Amino acid sequence: AEAGMFDTSLTQGEDFDLWLRIAGEGYEFDFVDKPLVFYRSGGSASAIGTVEKRFRSNRRVLSSFFSNPLYQGKVSRGMKQNAWAATWRKEGYFLLDRGKRFQALWRCLLALIYMPSSKMTWRTLLRGLLPRSLVNIIRSLNQRSQPNP
Repeated sequence: AEAGMFDTSLTQGEDFDLWLRIAGEGYEFDFVDKPLVFYRSGGSASAIGTVEKRFRSNRRVLSSFFSNPLYQGKVSRGMKQNAWAATWRKEGYFLLDRGKRFQALWRCLLALIYMPSSKMTWRTLLRGLLPRSLVNIIRSLNQRSQPNP
Protein backbone atom coordinates (compact mmCIF):
# COMPACT_ATOMS: atom_id res chain seq x y z
CA ALA A 1 0.00 0.00 0.00
CA GLU A 2 2.95 2.38 0.66
CA ALA A 3 3.93 2.28 -3.02
CA GLY A 4 0.43 3.11 -4.16
CA MET A 5 -1.50 1.65 -7.04
CA PHE A 6 -1.10 1.63 -10.82
CA ASP A 7 -0.81 5.12 -12.27
CA THR A 8 -3.87 5.32 -14.50
CA SER A 9 -2.50 8.39 -16.32
CA LEU A 10 0.09 6.13 -17.98
CA THR A 11 -0.98 4.40 -21.18
CA GLN A 12 2.12 2.17 -21.12
CA GLY A 13 4.70 1.32 -18.50
CA GLU A 14 2.32 1.35 -15.57
CA ASP A 15 3.77 -1.97 -14.35
CA PHE A 16 7.34 -0.61 -14.63
CA ASP A 17 6.31 2.45 -12.65
CA LEU A 18 4.74 0.32 -9.91
CA TRP A 19 7.77 -1.99 -9.68
CA LEU A 20 10.09 1.01 -9.26
CA ARG A 21 7.92 2.43 -6.50
CA ILE A 22 7.75 -0.95 -4.73
CA ALA A 23 11.55 -1.21 -4.87
CA GLY A 24 11.79 2.39 -3.69
CA GLU A 25 9.81 1.46 -0.60
CA GLY A 26 12.52 -1.05 0.28
CA TYR A 27 10.79 -4.25 -0.70
CA GLU A 28 13.08 -6.87 -2.15
CA PHE A 29 12.14 -9.05 -5.06
CA ASP A 30 13.86 -11.42 -7.39
CA PHE A 31 13.40 -12.58 -10.93
CA VAL A 32 13.20 -15.84 -12.81
CA ASP A 33 15.86 -15.93 -15.52
CA LYS A 34 13.81 -17.77 -18.10
CA PRO A 35 10.80 -16.94 -20.21
CA LEU A 36 7.52 -17.65 -18.47
CA VAL A 37 5.31 -15.93 -21.01
CA PHE A 38 5.61 -15.56 -24.75
CA TYR A 39 4.48 -12.31 -26.27
CA ARG A 40 3.70 -12.28 -29.95
CA SER A 41 3.94 -9.05 -31.87
CA GLY A 42 3.68 -8.33 -35.55
CA GLY A 43 6.26 -6.49 -37.59
CA SER A 44 3.91 -3.77 -38.76
CA ALA A 45 4.59 -0.05 -38.58
CA SER A 46 2.03 0.23 -35.79
CA ALA A 47 4.01 -2.30 -33.73
CA ILE A 48 7.14 -0.21 -34.22
CA GLY A 49 5.22 2.88 -33.13
CA THR A 50 4.01 1.01 -30.06
CA VAL A 51 7.58 0.11 -29.06
CA GLU A 52 8.67 3.72 -29.53
CA LYS A 53 5.75 4.81 -27.30
CA ARG A 54 6.92 2.29 -24.71
CA PHE A 55 10.41 3.80 -24.79
CA ARG A 56 8.98 7.30 -24.28
CA SER A 57 6.83 5.99 -21.44
CA ASN A 58 9.83 4.29 -19.79
CA ARG A 59 11.80 7.54 -19.93
CA ARG A 60 8.87 9.39 -18.38
CA VAL A 61 8.56 6.81 -15.60
CA LEU A 62 12.30 6.96 -14.83
CA SER A 63 12.29 10.77 -14.77
CA SER A 64 9.29 10.82 -12.46
CA PHE A 65 10.74 8.19 -10.13
CA PHE A 66 14.19 9.78 -9.91
CA SER A 67 12.75 13.23 -9.24
CA ASN A 68 10.29 12.04 -6.59
CA PRO A 69 11.44 13.35 -3.17
CA LEU A 70 10.23 10.13 -1.52
CA TYR A 71 12.99 8.17 -3.27
CA GLN A 72 15.82 10.73 -3.42
CA GLY A 73 17.94 9.14 -0.69
CA LYS A 74 17.15 5.59 -1.73
CA VAL A 75 18.58 5.63 -5.25
CA SER A 76 22.31 6.01 -5.75
CA ARG A 77 23.91 8.02 -8.52
CA GLY A 78 25.28 4.77 -9.96
CA MET A 79 21.82 3.21 -10.08
CA LYS A 80 20.48 6.24 -11.95
CA GLN A 81 23.38 6.19 -14.40
CA ASN A 82 22.93 2.46 -15.02
CA ALA A 83 19.18 2.85 -15.59
CA TRP A 84 19.59 5.73 -18.04
CA ALA A 85 22.47 4.03 -19.88
CA ALA A 86 20.45 0.82 -20.28
CA THR A 87 17.39 2.77 -21.44
CA TRP A 88 19.28 4.71 -24.11
CA ARG A 89 21.27 1.64 -25.22
CA LYS A 90 18.14 -0.47 -25.69
CA GLU A 91 16.52 2.30 -27.70
CA GLY A 92 19.64 2.62 -29.84
CA TYR A 93 19.73 -1.11 -30.53
CA PHE A 94 16.04 -1.17 -31.45
CA LEU A 95 16.31 1.86 -33.74
CA LEU A 96 19.40 0.47 -35.45
CA ASP A 97 17.55 -2.76 -36.22
CA ARG A 98 14.75 -0.67 -37.77
CA GLY A 99 17.19 1.19 -40.04
CA LYS A 100 16.98 4.45 -38.11
CA ARG A 101 20.74 4.85 -38.00
CA PHE A 102 21.07 8.52 -36.99
CA GLN A 103 18.53 8.18 -34.16
CA ALA A 104 20.22 4.97 -33.01
CA LEU A 105 23.67 6.55 -32.92
CA TRP A 106 22.30 9.50 -30.95
CA ARG A 107 20.78 7.13 -28.35
CA CYS A 108 24.11 5.26 -28.07
CA LEU A 109 25.94 8.52 -27.44
CA LEU A 110 23.44 9.39 -24.71
CA ALA A 111 24.01 5.96 -23.15
CA LEU A 112 27.78 6.48 -23.22
CA ILE A 113 27.41 9.79 -21.38
CA TYR A 114 25.90 7.83 -18.49
CA MET A 115 28.14 4.78 -18.73
CA PRO A 116 31.22 5.26 -20.93
CA SER A 117 32.59 1.80 -20.14
CA SER A 118 29.58 -0.13 -21.50
CA LYS A 119 30.88 -2.70 -23.98
CA MET A 120 27.36 -3.42 -25.23
CA THR A 121 26.79 0.24 -26.06
CA TRP A 122 30.14 0.53 -27.84
CA ARG A 123 29.29 -2.56 -29.89
CA THR A 124 25.92 -1.09 -30.88
CA LEU A 125 27.55 2.24 -31.76
CA LEU A 126 30.22 0.54 -33.85
CA ARG A 127 27.58 -1.57 -35.58
CA GLY A 128 25.76 1.64 -36.48
CA LEU A 129 28.87 3.28 -37.88
CA LEU A 130 30.07 0.38 -40.02
CA PRO A 131 28.55 -0.40 -43.41
CA ARG A 132 25.81 -3.02 -43.13
CA SER A 133 27.70 -5.40 -45.46
CA LEU A 134 30.71 -5.39 -43.10
CA VAL A 135 28.46 -5.96 -40.08
CA ASN A 136 26.92 -8.99 -41.83
CA ILE A 137 30.39 -10.42 -42.59
CA ILE A 138 31.49 -9.97 -38.97
CA ARG A 139 28.26 -11.53 -37.74
CA SER A 140 28.66 -14.60 -39.99
CA LEU A 141 32.30 -15.03 -38.91
CA ASN A 142 31.27 -14.77 -35.29
CA GLN A 143 28.52 -17.38 -35.76
CA ARG A 144 30.98 -19.78 -37.38
CA SER A 145 33.36 -19.46 -34.45
CA GLN A 146 30.63 -20.34 -31.92
CA PRO A 147 30.55 -23.99 -30.82
CA ASN A 148 27.49 -25.96 -31.90
CA PRO A 149 25.24 -27.09 -29.01
